[in-house]
Formats: sequence, structure tokens, C-alpha cells
Amino acid sequence: MPNSVPKTNQLSWRDHNLLFLLAGGPGFEPGLTELESKWDDIDLKRAMWFIPTAKSGKGRYVPLASQAVELLQKLAKRDDSPYVFCGHINGKPLANVAKPWKIIKEAANLPKDFRIHDLRYTFASWGVSNGIDLYHIHALLGHASSHITQRYSHLAETGIKASVTHISNRIDQAIQDSNNEHE
Repeated sequence: MPNSVPKTNQLSWRDHNLLFLLAGGPGFEPGLTELESKWDDIDLKRAMWFIPTAKSGKGRYVPLASQAVELLQKLAKRDDSPYVFCGHINGKPLANVAKPWKIIKEAANLPKDFRIHDLRYTFASWGVSNGIDLYHIHALLGHASSHITQRYSHLAETGIKASVTHISNRIDQAIQDSNNEHE
């Protein structure tokens, strides 16, 4: 990203956008609820973000990656606002992510039709493709139903095959141990 990118709240736009990406992987859906997050909702010691009213209608905790915690620690709290994502009007949260998202897409050379919600799909797909089980993906994304998470199951084939092999090896070992005891 160019050096001329403006700084916002002591973070460069790059860091501010990276924060969206890191914190947003598991929990961020670019709705009003997340944009209204207050500093009181962030527990940096536990690396947890409380979203009081998630899409499900219930509050939920979202784990923060260490990189997100580091960036949040750099982000100065503004005296005139309790919000993490401050808007242009003093004391108000950021109301729209369209402009920052456009900057992110251009800087990352993402396609124009790439939506911010596609980050959640990417997060989940990478997780499943790298061995994270669907139960954990379900919990991380905060899906109300496990049926929604099932759309990623085709990516878990390698992990499922490894699980079958692991279980079969344990059963085989138990049978061999039993046969050795009876000899």
C-alpha cells in the first residue's frame, strides 16, 4: 500500500483494514451491530470480543487472533467516543464500511465484485481445508444452525479420511492387543 495512505486514529489505513480482516474472520459481519462495538466489549487480556446482539439475536463471544489484539492495543481510544470503529461524527460509530472496503480491495487487487462477506467464506474454507473441524468452524462463525456450516463439508474430505484411518488403526490395535492377551 502506498506510503501516502492517511492515518486514522494512530493506525495507518492498512492497519485499520487489517484489523477488519483479522477481527472479522470469525465474527465480523459488516452489520451495524459489529460497527457499534464499544471498547467495553473488547477484552484484550482474554483476547475476546463480545458482540451483544449478533445476527442470531443473542450475544456471543468471538476469539481474537493475537495479531488483532496487537492492532487493537495500538489503536488509541478516542476521548469523544466509546466506539472501537469511530465514525466521522464525534461520539458516533462508523456507519458504513463501503469506503474502507473499497480501499482494501484496491490495495489487495481483489476483484471488484468481491464482497466483505466473502472474507467469512474464505476464513471458513481455509480453516476446513487446513484440518479445523466443522464443529469449530460452526462455533467460530456463530452460525445458529450447523446446517449452514455444512456447506464447507466438501472441503473436509482429507480430514475425514484421516479420521477414518486413525479410528481404524485404534480398532486394529485393540484387536491385536486382545489377541496377544489370549495367546
